[in-house]
Amino acid sequence: MLELKILMLEDVPGDAEIVEYEIRKANIKFTSRRVDTKEDFVKGLEDFTPDLILSDYKLPSFDGISALKIAKEKCPDVPFIFVTGAMGEDLAVERLKEGAADYVLKDRLTRLVPAIERAMKEVENKAGVKKTENALRASAQKWHNTFDAINDSVCLLDMNRKILQCNKAMANLFGMSFSNIIGRTCTCCELVHGTSEPIKDCPMMRMKNSHKRETLDLSIGERHFVVTTDPLIDEAGNLTGGVHIFTDITERKQSEELLQKTLDEIYSLYNNAPCGYHSLDRDGVFVHINDTELSWMGYSRDEIIGKKNFQDFLTSDSQKIFRESYLKFKEEGWIKDLKFEIVHRDGSIMNTLLSANAIKDHDGNFVMSNSTLYNTTEIVKAEKEIQNRINELEEFYKMAVNREVKMKQLKKEVEKLNLELSRYNK
Repeated sequence: MLELKILMLEDVPGDAEIVEYEIRKANIKFTSRRVDTKEDFVKGLEDFTPDLILSDYKLPSFDGISALKIAKEKCPDVPFIFVTGAMGEDLAVERLKEGAADYVLKDRLTRLVPAIERAMKEVENKAGVKKTENALRASAQKWHNTFDAINDSVCLLDMNRKILQCNKAMANLFGMSFSNIIGRTCTCCELVHGTSEPIKDCPMMRMKNSHKRETLDLSIGERHFVVTTDPLIDEAGNLTGGVHIFTDITERKQSEELLQKTLDEIYSLYNNAPCGYHSLDRDGVFVHINDTELSWMGYSRDEIIGKKNFQDFLTSDSQKIFRESYLKFKEEGWIKDLKFEIVHRDGSIMNTLLSANAIKDHDGNFVMSNSTLYNTTEIVKAEKEIQNRINELEEFYKMAVNREVKMKQLKKEVEKLNLELSRYNK
């Protein structure tokens, strides 16, 4: 036991000395202050801060009952023992009920030290309990702070889906106070869905059967959530309830929808482009192809992807060009304005112009081609028509030139004949 500070309310100095002597005999270290008035008693409580109070029952200007009341107000954890000349048993019981730790009669001071030791032991026990309570309270508060710091809405459910606990995010989600959520007779079904029975695919009901995590995509108003339910298992391995977690995925959902819309637009542009797009693996087999090029060939995507080689749709002359150019293309990584004749399913031939870039991995190995194909059939047709017209004009020009030469020769013949005729006229 550490050195005690004992405040004595005693008007007889000799009696105080006898009490101190009795305590010293037990080898208890202490310092003491004796007071005999209310003012000094109150002052002693404030500046002496005693560990123990020993009080007479009756004093000339003060009394122990009043002192007990003051002590319980100012320092309720400090044990208060009456040390008095006379106190009936009934009176002593009343004082104990009012908060006194014990009472000792002055003619039986052998009971004083055991009373002090019991009182101080009780103080020690109370301090330990209080320390434990404070630690538990701090731990609980820390848990609640952590629980409330979670952005997801979380609640604990019993086996009947009654809400036992929830965090701040859950209360904010439904715009309700904790008192209106926790311990209510209504279930999570009524709170979340407004129904008395579980909804279809309720993760809590599925978890009760599977004893493992179950999830559900759920919309509440304009917000979207992933609801997760994890099992609560006690030490005996019994399922006692579930942890309901509402993760707000509204922004993610909106981003996914926007991304999907963008992908759809890109896919539409790819498929409906005025030119053909395709990708070939290292062997020339189709990996991707757009709708435009499929329409040019007259085949479906399922008939081509992973099954057909590009040269399967080429004329024999173009097949030879493809075999020679594809090897070079895989090495150099690009090709530009290569002419191919593509054979349609119906046997018609389409003229095309192809340019491509190679896609390679981090090690520089060829993965596939990205090719752009232009339909040049009309251009080739127009070129042929123009060339034919040029040929016709050149032929006409030659005819016209020959005619002009003949006209000049005829003119010379006429002039010659006129000259001879003029000679006869003379």
